[in-house]
Parts: sequence; structure tokens; C-alpha cells
Amino acid sequence: MIKCRGCGKELEDGSLFCDNCGMQVAAKEEAPETVEAVSEQNATEDQTAAEEAPKAEEAAKEVQPEQTQEAAGAFCPNCGTAIPAGSAFCPNCGANAVTGAVAEEAEQPKEKKKSKGLLIGIIAACAVVLVAVVGLIFVGGNKSSKADYTFYIKDKEVFYTEPGSKKPVQITEQLIDVDGIGNSELAYASSELRYYFAKSDDGSLIFYPDKISDDDDGCNLYYKKLSKADKEGQKIDSDIVAYSVNDAATLVTYIKDDGDLYSYNLKKSDKSKISGDVSNFEVSDDGKKVYYLNDEDELYVWKLGKDKEKIDSDVTKVCYNTDDLKTIYYMKEDSFYKKTEGKDKEKIASNVSAVLQVYDSGAAYYIKDNSGSQSISDFIVDDMAEEDLNTKEPEWPAYPSRYSYYSESAYNAAVAEYNKAKEEYDEKYQQYQEKLSRDRMRNALEDDVSFNLEQYELFYFDGKDEEKITEGFMGRYLYNTASDAEVIVYTALDTESFEKVKLSKFENIYDLESTITTELLQSANHYVAAGAKASVIDVEEGQNFVLNAKGDRVLFVSDVDSEKQRGDLYVVKINNGKVSAPELYDSDVYTGTGVYFTGSEHIRYFKDYDEENGDLYVDKKQADYDVYRYNLRYDKDNDKFYYYTDYDTSKQEGTLKVYKNGKSEKIADDVTKYELVDGNVYYLSEYSQKSYKGELYCYSGKKAKKVDDDVVGIMAAVTGRSTQGGAFRYGW
Repeated sequence: MIKCRGCGKELEDGSLFCDNCGMQVAAKEEAPETVEAVSEQNATEDQTAAEEAPKAEEAAKEVQPEQTQEAAGAFCPNCGTAIPAGSAFCPNCGANAVTGAVAEEAEQPKEKKKSKGLLIGIIAACAVVLVAVVGLIFVGGNKSSKADYTFYIKDKEVFYTEPGSKKPVQITEQLIDVDGIGNSELAYASSELRYYFAKSDDGSLIFYPDKISDDDDGCNLYYKKLSKADKEGQKIDSDIVAYSVNDAATLVTYIKDDGDLYSYNLKKSDKSKISGDVSNFEVSDDGKKVYYLNDEDELYVWKLGKDKEKIDSDVTKVCYNTDDLKTIYYMKEDSFYKKTEGKDKEKIASNVSAVLQVYDSGAAYYIKDNSGSQSISDFIVDDMAEEDLNTKEPEWPAYPSRYSYYSESAYNAAVAEYNKAKEEYDEKYQQYQEKLSRDRMRNALEDDVSFNLEQYELFYFDGKDEEKITEGFMGRYLYNTASDAEVIVYTALDTESFEKVKLSKFENIYDLESTITTELLQSANHYVAAGAKASVIDVEEGQNFVLNAKGDRVLFVSDVDSEKQRGDLYVVKINNGKVSAPELYDSDVYTGTGVYFTGSEHIRYFKDYDEENGDLYVDKKQADYDVYRYNLRYDKDNDKFYYYTDYDTSKQEGTLKVYKNGKSEKIADDVTKYELVDGNVYYLSEYSQKSYKGELYCYSGKKAKKVDDDVVGIMAAVTGRSTQGGAFRYGW
């Protein structure tokens, strides 16, 4: 059996697509560099709870590996399970590693498996290319209008609605032009199709896919004026897998499934080809500047009305770009570069293994490989060397002959002496054998026996010069950077203070090597560095270290009962690079779901957890009980938590609630799915898992209002260009 990358469902070996969420099943995923996957998660740590909010950056990360805690383990934003390096989805709950979004589950009707495969094949094909390029829809600019609207599927078409609107408007004419497609397929497809629906920043235009057939390798992209949404839309192009609309809604930059990158002028209704064989791109807010990588690892910049300009070749990774796209940071093989518009490229450092974090200030954390052979002799003490020099092979005592003694008593006395000598011989012979074993290890150590130890040198770059922080940085699951401050929490080996092991405690070189490696890792210390100033955290067995966005607090758990998955939660305060002694924050905290800082610095965790439900705590206060741990979301803009209680996994529905200002409020019972759209909640209730239809409601903080009946799926489309930039900003 294999597990779907998208929703976590177990599938039959050989499956091409998940029969639950439609994600393509990769034969073998290529994992990104271990430390980079973690670094990418750190910068979005404070947005994970708002994973379903309609922001372009988060839509992108729905289909690409997450950015941040590679080191702290990259813990799932949804359930808290440690995520292996390079994994795009949680191995426990199937949630996206960055946003925490979980694909909806529903039983599949066997008679429609083939037709569903056609549709999902189309959508998955788009998603696969999205991962290869940007995997993101940018729309509008930083001054985005309120996105209090949503798209939804009904009668096999897409409808548009706003809170308080009198009548929803049908947008598409023939969304899926494939025979046999039914509600079940459309219900699954809605989670992927959402990335192709958008609204311009000023709210005047709607962008959407339509007339998708089984011959398409992407989506046919259309747009129309919202004031004339009932009119026929204008087609931009076909086979589009990702697109961006500028602030003024006059230019659309998009990439097709074959890698061709275009700029489309909405006023002139014509397109200009920027380049072919593009693997990734980033667009400025006005749509007039585009950075892109091609399949030959060449980095270019294109400006409207001008020829493209080659920045560099052999670019292995673009690490970061500023919001205005005037400065871009990238890796060229193992060298780290900075390129500012109007200036020559600048090499920051050589022999760099990975860039962990880059800040707008120009500061950065990165590592250089310090792994290699470690001599075992450096970690042992030959505690019996002198004694073994004097240890010789003992002589076997002679057994007394009966004929040498004239009396029975004399003979018995001689036998008794022999038995005593034999015991002494056995003891000395055992010591001699142990000495020989140590000699064999000594002979091996003379050949400088070594073992490989993965470790790195951690550097801080202040914008001008680099400074080495440590030589023993451990790169796997053991670091976390603050997104809004130049602070990093990490784990490092301390070989200088390592207590050497005694050679006499081992029988062979293999046990000796294994013990040294284990004890080295276990004796590693946890540190916080502000800039390049590092301080050790006074804890011996801490786990799951999480740094907040401001970089002034670290959370971790200790005294963990691994069987019960319970432990004590501690907080460490950081002030100007100095760390306080760990303070107990709460006890008996469930460690299986992790502990998180949210965007407004709330601390959330579970206690009294059983199976998939537990008591939800926010800032030490119990928010609610019997909370379903999946689909727990945080609305950063409105400082609200949304979650399910009394969740029925067989019916896939529960009671939807909201928690704010220390109070919990019920929104509705029997909710199957919900979407957060700028303070409003659209949810499906009374949803049938047989007909795949339900009632769509909009909750705006007061009494919920029904939007429509017989709704198949909700698509909270993207609106407003993310201030975080795009695929380049946190690396690709």
C-alpha cells in the first residue's frame, strides 16, 4: 500500500491518482535539500493557522513543499506530527506541510471511477505543473479589496455570490466538457479548481476556468466583468497552469503546461511571449517586470517593452526576493549571490550548502557542510592500556594424579587446590580474552578508524560580512528561524566538552562507533542566536522547539512520556540575544499535535487527547473540549479560531465553532466543509455523501444566511496579491 501525498489516504500499489482527493501519485518524489525545506517553513509559521484564507502565497504553498521547520522537525501545521524533510504533506493526517489544509474525504462511487479519473487527471495535470513552476495564482495588489465572496459548484457549473447579494450569478457556461462527470467528481475537483478562480483587486473582474475537456493539459482561462457576469466571458488562453493579475487588472502573466510564459494585455486582448521552457517565475505588482528560471537553470529578468536580460547561468536555487523585485538572492552551484537592479551581481559566500533564511534587511543565515570523517580515537580514552601491557596468557593448572598421593585425604586436598587454581585460571583467561579484544580494537584504531558525522557550520551575514556562529550545526529537524526578526533557534554538537567513552566498556569497534555517535547526538545543546550572538538554552531533553515570528520567545516540550504522548510545555524568553531560564508554561500537554504560535502570538495546544479529539487550549485557557484536531484554522486578520467539535468521521461532519476573546460560540451543526473569506464563513450543511449536495450558508458573525441549495463544493478563490511575494521569496 502507498499513501496519498495530498490527503494521506492509503492507496493500492500502482495507483496513478488518489481516488479520494485526485492528487497524482508520484512514483518517486524528489525531496528538496533537507535544510531548505525547513527554512521555507519558518517564514510562514505565523500564517499556518490561516491556511484557507484567500491569499495568493498560501494558495501557492498548497501544492508545493513547505517552508520552515525543517529542523524543528517541520511539524504539521494541522496535527503537529513531525514531517520528514522534503515532504510536501503530513504523513499522519495528509495535510499540506505549509498551510495545514486537509483534503476533504468522501466515499467513492465505484461505478463512476473511470469518469472521475478523467477529470482528476486534468486537474492533477495542472497541479503537477503548478508544483514545477509557481504553483500559485497572484491576483491584485497589496491594497486588495475585501474578499467577502466565494465561488461554488452547483448543477455542474460555477456560481458567484457575495454576502447580502440577492441572487447568485452563474459564471461558467460548461465547466467540465467530459462525459460521465458527476457530483462526486466535481466535489473532489473543487479543492483543486479553486486555484484557478480569482477576482481583480478592484472587484470589477472575475477570472475563471471553463470548458475543460479531457484533451486539455491545463485550464482554459476566461475573464469577464462582474457587472456583466451573466454575459459570455472572454478567453485569455488554453492549457494555463498558473497565472498572475497585476494591481490595475490590465496585465495577466501566465505559464502554459509546455513551459511557455506569456504576458496578456486585457485592454488590447493580445499576448506577448516572454520565453519558453520556463520552470518558475515571479511577477512585480504592476505586472511589468518578471523574473524567471528556464529549464537550463538560467535566470532572466523581463521588463515590458524591453528585451529579456540574462542574470546568471547554472542557478540551482532562487532563495529570496524583495517585494519590489529590485533585489534577488540565489544559489549558483555552491555559491550564494545577491543581484540588485542596476548593479553587478555580488557573491555573498562560497561553499554554501543551503540558505536557511534571508531578510529584507539583507541579513541571512546559511550553512556550509562540515561533515566528514571523525576519528574514533578523538572520542575514547584507553583506560586499561597500562594494565593490559602486563596481562599475559595464564598457564593451565595441572590436574593432580591419583597415583602421586598415598592417601585419599592428600589427593582430595590436591584436587581442591586444583579447583581453586582452575577458577583463578578461568578468571585470568577471561581477562586475557578481553585484553585481546581491546588489542584488536587498538590495532584497528591505529589505522585511524573513523565515522561520518553530519554537521554544518552555521553563518550569519549582516548584509556586508559573514560571521561563523558554530561548527556543529545539525541540519535535520533541528532549527527554526523567526520570520520578522534575525533570530534562529538550533541544535549543535559540542565535541569539545564531550565526555570520552572508555575503551574497556566495548567488545568490538562497531559497538564503540555506534555508542559514540549516539552519545554525541544526545549530548548536543540547544541554542538561540540573535544575529550572530548565540546563547545556550538550559535544557537537557527538550523537543519540538518553536520560535515565534518576533523572535522573542521559544516554546519546547520536555519530560515527555513517549507512550502517552504527554509532556511539559516550557517557554524561554529572548532579549537582545540573551535567553532566560526555561519557565514551565503548562503540564500534561499532548505532544502528538505540536504546539504553535499563531500570527498574533497566541499559543495553542491540546490536552486530554484521545484518538482524534481533545481539549483545545489557547494561551493556557481551555477554549473548548472534544475538539477535532483536523481543520483547525486561525483567522489572523480577525483573531479567531475555527474548529469542529462532536465530529463524526463516518458522516464527515461536526459542529462548527468559533473562538475569540476567550469565548466559544457555535456557528452551526452538521457542517461538512467550511471556508474562511475575510471574516465571513461559508459552510456546507446537511451534506449528503450519496448525492454530494448540501446547503450553502454564509456566517458573518450574526445569524447565518442561506446562500443556495444543492451545492456540491465551495471554492474560496484567491484575491489580493500577497505582500509576501511569490515562489522565489522563500526559495525554489
